Amino acid sequence: MNIGEAEDALPNGLHDANLLRFSVDYETRTAEFEFNAWVGDLSSKEEAIREKYQRVILSVRGLRFLILEAPDPAYGFQHGNPTIGGFSGLSGEYPPPIELGKLVEKLPTTAFCHATFVQDWNCFIHIAADHAEIRLRQ
Repeated sequence: MNIGEAEDALPNGLHDANLLRFSVDYETRTAEFEFNAWVGDLSSKEEAIREKYQRVILSVRGLRFLILEAPDPAYGFQHGNPTIGGFSGLSGEYPPPIELGKLVEKLPTTAFCHATFVQDWNCFIHIAADHAEIRLRQ
């Protein structure tokens, strides 16, 4: 399962989720990202239900690489938890930088490379791995 498929477990995926923390274990080739994810129901008349957030963990196994682009210094990158737009595969709409494209070409067919735009930093996070899953934080 890739990150996009894992996001399907949440009503709004990781759209407008706040990145709280992440950790990488290169020895086991795993990574975990904790988000405060928007799980609200837009059709509800109650604001508390529409704007509900819940903590979730995105776990990746078979980590191939993780790239955090440098934040744009013109943005408020030093304040608060950054908001992401949800993950998607690399495509013509958001073509990867040449160097990243070369890395992706070398991935096995069983791996994926997904990216998310970090709104508060005006940059991307790229993750390549073999498997992803999302679970609620207990």
